[in-house]
Amino acid sequence: MAAPSGLVNVNIEGAAPLHAGIRARDGAVCIYAEKRWIALATMSIASLTDRYLALRFSALSTPGFAPPRRDWEVGVALGEFRFASDLWMGSVYCPWIIAFDSDVMSELIVAAFETQGRPADERAFALRARFGALIWPGPTGGDSIR
Repeated sequence: MAAPSGLVNVNIEGAAPLHAGIRARDGAVCIYAEKRWIALATMSIASLTDRYLALRFSALSTPGFAPPRRDWEVGVALGEFRFASDLWMGSVYCPWIIAFDSDVMSELIVAAFETQGRPADERAFALRARFGALIWPGPTGGDSIR
């Protein structure tokens, strides 16, 4: 996956035409990452208005990933939501990143399998660092989600 050069901030007044693109990802498998954990999950849209997006996730049972819970939800005001076709970012208060790129998912599944047996926090740190390097190639890849 190339560096996310096409990230766009959503302008609230222009949000409605973007709903179709957001809804197209409903039910997709993705990588979800926050500051302290990372998971392979299915994502569904819980709510989408002209001002707000709420997403629901269900962790997929995958060796090496250790999300703290099986199901969770996140939300973001559309004025804070940034997205590209394969990468979504949101929430100022609890930043999260969602990647839909199949190559990124494949590489992280392999990395997660290789980290089995390590403590959960150590696994999560290693996977987030690898995730950052995949979505932001270069010398500081991964630093922004640590």
